[in-house]
Amino acid sequence: MCCILTKARRSGKVILSVRQLPDYDVTRRIVAFARGYGVPRETEAQITCLRVATNRPIRYHRPMVRVRIRLAKSGDCRALAEMRYRFRAETESVAEIKSRFVRRCTSWMKKRFRPGSCPWRCWVLDDGKRVLGHVCVQLFEKIPNPVNDEPELHAYVTNFYVIPEMRGQGLGKRLLNKALSWCRARGTDAVILWPSPASKSLYCQYGFVAPSDIFELRYGALSTAFPSPGKRMNGQRR
Repeated sequence: MCCILTKARRSGKVILSVRQLPDYDVTRRIVAFARGYGVPRETEAQITCLRVATNRPIRYHRPMVRVRIRLAKSGDCRALAEMRYRFRAETESVAEIKSRFVRRCTSWMKKRFRPGSCPWRCWVLDDGKRVLGHVCVQLFEKIPNPVNDEPELHAYVTNFYVIPEMRGQGLGKRLLNKALSWCRARGTDAVILWPSPASKSLYCQYGFVAPSDIFELRYGALSTAFPSPGKRMNGQRR
């Protein structure tokens, strides 16, 4: 009785092919080959639990980099500022030189994203080498009111971004889940945001709606919204 193992590289991937005869343990040899290619210990454990079918090839692909979500640190702020510039430049024309903006934004973030700071929180996607995305939340208080069971905090979600090359893997949903879970734990009354056209469908999946009872005034409209004293609007003196 014997076992035949072969290995080959195809398109940069390691392929282990096993032909197993009855009553022969092949997992140790698979692990031995895997160690030769730098496979992590946790992946070895998964390999040893596999049932190896007779005359079936085993294809091993290097595992994807593990991405974690954590709170932003002071050392992240320059990278976050650069991503902020990239984020806004994707859809709008920028008016500020990048180097100048990055310095200004880095300083702003370092003051607000310190551990334990309030009212800001920023979470980042981190693969161990670089920041891949981020989302920020600002809490703001409501004036105390006598209404029963109405929370006195709102939350504003902003700067939600995943770099283009990492999209489509569910990382944005993980970030948004983290931010909304934190808002829920803080007992916020409402979470507000300004969506982009491309992000509206994602927010709708989480229950966001466009309310009919909120007014928004942009300062660019002030000249028409508030006519000068003495002027008439619609025939009426204001």
